[in-house]
Amino acid sequence: MKTCVFTRWIVVFGCLMILSSRLAAQFVNGGFESGLAGWAASGNVTFKSGSPILPVEGTNVAVFNSGNSVNNGSLTQNVAITPGLLNRLEFHAGNLSYNTQPQRIRVRVHSRSGVHFQSLVDEVVTINGLGGGKTNWQSAAFEFTSAFSPVEVILSDYSLTTNSLDLVLDRVRLAPAYHVAVGALANGGPAALEVTALPGDVGGAGVATTPYYRTYLEGTAVTFTAPATHGGIPFNEWRLNGVHLSETPQVTVMIEGNTSLEAVYPAGSVVITPNTPFETSGTAGVGPFTPGGQVRTLTNTTGSAASWQIQPKLGFDTPLADWVTITPSSGVIGSGQQVPVDFSINTNALSLPPGLHKAVFELMTPFGNQYVSIELTANNASVFSNGGFETGFNGWTVAGNVSVQSGAPYGPTEGIRLAAFNAANSAPDGSLRRAVATIPGHRYRLEFDAGNLSYNSLRQRMQVDVGEQVGGSNHSHVHDLLDIPGPGGGATAWIAASYDFTAIGNSVTLVFADLSQA
Repeated sequence: MKTCVFTRWIVVFGCLMILSSRLAAQFVNGGFESGLAGWAASGNVTFKSGSPILPVEGTNVAVFNSGNSVNNGSLTQNVAITPGLLNRLEFHAGNLSYNTQPQRIRVRVHSRSGVHFQSLVDEVVTINGLGGGKTNWQSAAFEFTSAFSPVEVILSDYSLTTNSLDLVLDRVRLAPAYHVAVGALANGGPAALEVTALPGDVGGAGVATTPYYRTYLEGTAVTFTAPATHGGIPFNEWRLNGVHLSETPQVTVMIEGNTSLEAVYPAGSVVITPNTPFETSGTAGVGPFTPGGQVRTLTNTTGSAASWQIQPKLGFDTPLADWVTITPSSGVIGSGQQVPVDFSINTNALSLPPGLHKAVFELMTPFGNQYVSIELTANNASVFSNGGFETGFNGWTVAGNVSVQSGAPYGPTEGIRLAAFNAANSAPDGSLRRAVATIPGHRYRLEFDAGNLSYNSLRQRMQVDVGEQVGGSNHSHVHDLLDIPGPGGGATAWIAASYDFTAIGNSVTLVFADLSQA
């Protein structure tokens, strides 16, 4: 691993690795970041950025009737859709005003095929003025189903006055909208229990009692969380469209069609715990994979003895996961008894290629079945370079008191260089930041070494953040504060830190900030 120091912190940054899709963005340049490219523009409409404009996202917005010009601007774009599917058009319209008069935008959507014409949307949105050079943003959404493709979307200035007013437009999006049915089964029948869905759907609805329905745009990653137990029965599995998806109470689903999701709490009480994935990682072809195994407990709370067997679940790993050894894998468990079951990673794991490998095993008993998953990450190289600062701060954005150091008294955990925060008793105000490309839905692990190089026992602290922008809002994957005591005597106390997360979009931002008090 590689290092950075907080001086006297030595934080050696290691690597960000993939542990383990599609986002419907059907409009071209819906945020006007490329000007009006992709749009057919007519009349008084242009694009602008900078003060006094405050975009909803990005830096540019479309501006109608700028400079008190005539209200005759329009923007048109043809968008390919799938006939017969429900679609949702969303945008933000604003009134940049120096008085309180309103601005209006007309939205029309229609399609045609030969002599056949469909008017799908024809509405006017009115936005009141706040005055004082402020922008009053208002979101709007319209749903429609077209028999033909493409559809023509027309957004036009419908204002009655333009004096000291501008009509502005941003974040125009169009995507299929799909229905998600969320339910639960317990003891073989429907169950009413609270399941959280985040983010909320197109109407903002999130947590509710099953059964319930939600509507999401295609490409939305939604995290569903069910209770760990229901009526004393532990959670067993999620079923997606009737097929086993996951054995953990929390699961993230990429919405790509009409979907049914069921949380299952089976009858019977021969169960294996803990009921969470066993995660291990190491270097592909070399190892070691740590942790190397996990002991789970099989418990029989029924009134009679029961036979049991654990075997690979077909369809989840091809070929079957011969890199896991289970001891014992079958037997008979008496009423009220517990049996330890060891899941260990064997030497066959060294033959696995880099990437995420998942093995799912099924515990079969007369009282119902349960799933156990093991996730092994065979690491290759980091997804970004210079995590050890061997080429200085290349690839990093630096602020405050951070420097690259080598030689005594600094002792990197690998290589010859590290990043030092607040060196030579400087102010603890340094930070390192970088953006890292990711693949939506893929799982990643951030690893690094952090240390306190000290001549006293004072502590050093570093805040670690991993986040991304999703749909115009910030999403935090990691937000943690490391606190390392000083060993004194010019020695360095090192700790190894790691964080796992699943990317939602195409990029995450890593931030390491010095929050030391001295």
